[in-house]
Amino acid sequence: MWKLKDGGLVKEAKKGQWVYYSLNIDDKTYLHVLFQYLPSQKEKVDHMSYEQLDCCD
Repeated sequence: MWKLKDGGLVKEAKKGQWVYYSLNIDDKTYLHVLFQYLPSQKEKVDHMSYEQLDCCD
C-alpha cells in the first residue's frame, strides 16, 4: 500500500484503530478516462445483502 500512497494514488484517513483508504484521482484525468471503460459493479453491490457478504463470522 505504501507504494500507492507514495505515488499519490491512494490517501488514508485514520479513525481510532481503523484506517480508511480511498483513491486520490481528482487531479489524474487519465484515470477518469480509464474508468469510463471499466464495467460498473454498482448494481451488484446494491443488490447484495449482509447474508451474502459472509465477512464477519
